[in-house]
Amino acid sequence: MSRDSKGPPMTEQQAQFPGVHLPWFVAGAEQRDPLMIAMGIFLVLFVFMFGVLMLRLHHLPEHSTHPASTPGTMTTAKRSG
Repeated sequence: MSRDSKGPPMTEQQAQFPGVHLPWFVAGAEQRDPLMIAMGIFLVLFVFMFGVLMLRLHHLPEHSTHPASTPGTMTTAKRSG
């Protein structure tokens, strides 16, 4: 059996059944796939945030043992006038 005998392309099937409504995430032959784009963006952000979390956890002992060395917590002596 050849690949061409499996049936008509999706666009012809949709034309045969005009009353059938496809879900929003089903893309046509020449359209972009919004679900794949959204999941790609989600995956990139998830991997980035997971990396940030791992770096924070990795440096947590260092930050807890040296609280005065972190920027923003250093105190300076006031000069009297």
